[in-house]
Amino acid sequence: MKIRMIANSPHQHSVGMFAHQIRAAVSRLVVLLIIVCLAGCGTTREKLATEQLLMSDAVDRAVAHIDFSPLAGETVFLDTQYVRTLKTQGVVNADYIISSLRQQMVLAGCLLQDDREKADFVAEARVGTLGTDSNEVNFGIPASNSLSTAASIVGASAPIPALPEVSLARKTYDLAATKVAVFAYHRESKSPVWQSGLSVVKSRAQSNWILGAGPFQRGEIYDGTVFAGQKLPAFGMSSHEVESLEQAFRSPSVMSAELQSKLMNNLFAKEDDPAVRTAQKEERTDDANPTDKPADSENSTPPAE
Repeated sequence: MKIRMIANSPHQHSVGMFAHQIRAAVSRLVVLLIIVCLAGCGTTREKLATEQLLMSDAVDRAVAHIDFSPLAGETVFLDTQYVRTLKTQGVVNADYIISSLRQQMVLAGCLLQDDREKADFVAEARVGTLGTDSNEVNFGIPASNSLSTAASIVGASAPIPALPEVSLARKTYDLAATKVAVFAYHRESKSPVWQSGLSVVKSRAQSNWILGAGPFQRGEIYDGTVFAGQKLPAFGMSSHEVESLEQAFRSPSVMSAELQSKLMNNLFAKEDDPAVRTAQKEERTDDANPTDKPADSENSTPPAE
């Protein structure tokens, strides 16, 4: 019996090496695809109009919750030196906050003064927060060019197109937050008079896509649920329902002639009558430094005999 030995030819060896490279390339592509799927789908995108609406809404609502009524009828200078240090881009900046504060003070009946020396009180404002956050979550497989990148690494001759997004549902979430505080003191004596407390507000907006249909938008800057710019009344109550304080700040209004006359008379009396100013200063000094009232004669202890 003859046994015939056939040695591997160089051609067969090259074919085996090529098959091994193909299997290795496929393994790398599978690993990359798994990594892409497990890496998550969160992204951040710039949305200038949405951000400005959210920031201005947060500022409006924060200022609307500041009650300046304790300073009603008083001459007040608004100190904005610690607000102007705020550096932001766009129309929602330090000037917008200052104008909002001035509006709220006027609505409360404060007599604003542009000259610090002409005011009895100084209201000092500050801003602790003014910014936005945004994120996007995709439930599915996001668009990716990882396969084409991997193919170029292993030296594939034919280019591989990028994978399209396969989304079952997608959600974008935008948030703006602001923190504002104001306190007032007597200009001459520097004695404390009033403080607003911290006014912290967050304004939110959310957009949803389901199987490619959307966006369904909700949030403080929308009137209820909106689909492609149109309100959907069947989706419940509006999420833009505001409190009475916020509504008073947002709504157009005209101060009554009686209130205007009262404020102007109070202002002119303070400017023209030194006696009125002196009496009011003494009254505020007495309120700041109360003294014990003498006991009534009926309740006093009679002297010992």
